[in-house]
Amino acid sequence: MTKDEALKLALEALEIGLPLIEDFGSKEQLNTQHKAIAAIYEVYEKAKQNSVIGVQYVQGIPFFPPPQRTWVGLTDEDCDEVERWVEFKEEGSGRVPNLKLIRYIEAKLKEKNT
Repeated sequence: MTKDEALKLALEALEIGLPLIEDFGSKEQLNTQHKAIAAIYEVYEKAKQNSVIGVQYVQGIPFFPPPQRTWVGLTDEDCDEVERWVEFKEEGSGRVPNLKLIRYIEAKLKEKNT
């Protein structure tokens, strides 16, 4: 459970229990309940005011998506390595099947981006 999910659950529990506290609880319990509810709403408001580009709100609750990763492409050295691999494979058979070449390049890119 994330922090935001826990806050939402706590807020729901506090709001559901509020009528019972109002009817049967002490004044101190009621004040504490109201302070807790207000504190959670204040956290949500501050998150909205200080929101960063990319912050989304789900049912009024801030949701922070994971940061975007920067794509890492092949360097000149990587391209040279692919070229050497192709030349090595061509020596035996005369050509490299396209699918094998694609899979080799795909593996290199996965290696750099995971």
